[in-house]
Amino acid sequence: MVRVVCVDATNSMALVVDKIYFAFPVNELKTAAYVSNFNRESAHFGCFQMKRFQVLEGSFEQLRWF
Repeated sequence: MVRVVCVDATNSMALVVDKIYFAFPVNELKTAAYVSNFNRESAHFGCFQMKRFQVLEGSFEQLRWF
């Protein structure tokens, strides 16, 4: 889990610029993430490219892949 802030909400009705979200990586490349308002992956409301966000807290590199 990583805390992120949205910097690009272009063509998205789900994202709000400057709003803080929780992001959960989709794959090992860390180019996309499930995004949630809550610290729970199962509560995500969409999958978005990470270039839409700036990481505030945490790091995908710290996460373990199973």
